[in-house]
Amino acid sequence: MEKLYDVNLKKIMPTKIMSIRKITSAEKLYADSEEVYRKLLAYIPENGGTLTKEVFTIYHNPEYNPEFIDIEYCFVVEELIKPTALIKARVTEEQLMASIIHKGEIKNTHFAYDVIVDWVKDNGYQVIEGGLRERYALPQNFDPHNVTIEILLPVEKKTEE
Repeated sequence: MEKLYDVNLKKIMPTKIMSIRKITSAEKLYADSEEVYRKLLAYIPENGGTLTKEVFTIYHNPEYNPEFIDIEYCFVVEELIKPTALIKARVTEEQLMASIIHKGEIKNTHFAYDVIVDWVKDNGYQVIEGGLRERYALPQNFDPHNVTIEILLPVEKKTEE
C-alpha cells in the first residue's frame, strides 16, 4: 500500500519552550516520553506557566541510533518561567524546514521519513544542524493507530561546488 505525502518548505519562527532533554533508547522511548510529559505538564502550570496546544520533540542525534536517542521534549508556552536543573526554558531559533505530515499508525512514520529525505536530496537542499522535529497536537487520548505528526527537517539550499 503506497502512501502519498506532500513536502513543503516553511520558515519556523522562534518559539518559547519549556523542555526536558534526555538520552534514551528506542526500546524505552514511549515509557520515557510518558514520564517526561507528565513532569512538564505538572511543572509548567504549577509554576505560573501557560501551556499552548503545541508539543514537539527535537532529536539532536545527527543520525538515527536506536540505542542512543538524544531527544528534547518541548512544550510551547506563552511566557518562559523559571527553569530547574531538569526543566529548561529557552527560545528556539528561526529555521527553514522541510515539512511533511504523517497521518495513521505511528509505526508507519518511517514512510514519511523516507519521502522527506528523498525530497530534500531531489530538490537541491541539504539537512543542517538544528535537530529534526516531530510536532504533535496536544492529544486528548493517545491512539498509536491514529496519529497526526508533522515531521520537520532543518534545511538549506545546497551551494554549487
